[in-house]
Order: sequence, then C-alpha cells, then structure tokens
Amino acid sequence: MITLLQFFTQIKMLAHQLIQVFYNIGSFDLAFFGFIKFLAIAEVVCEQKFIAAVKQAIAI
Repeated sequence: MITLLQFFTQIKMLAHQLIQVFYNIGSFDLAFFGFIKFLAIAEVVCEQKFIAAVKQAIAI
C-alpha cells in the first residue's frame, strides 16, 4: 500500500513527463489540456483508493 504522498509524487513525475512530450512536439495548448485531464483522472483514482481505504477501515 503506497502512501498518499508517494501517490502524488508519482503523479507529479508522470505529469512532468507528459508536459515534456507535448512541449517537444510543439503544442503547449495540448500539453496544458492534457495535464488538466490527467489531473482529473488522477483525482478520481485517488478518491476511489480513499473510499476503498475508508470502507476497509470501517469493516475492521
């Protein structure tokens, strides 16, 4: 089980790589919107992990 800090650190690294890829292509707009979309997906994943952890804690 990874901590929340590790999770967000991984997201930050992935987002940075994503921006570099789009920036190298030459489309900053694409990088920006890609980053926003990526954050939205990450937020949903994080929320699902959090809900699962809470449910598990309640079950104990």
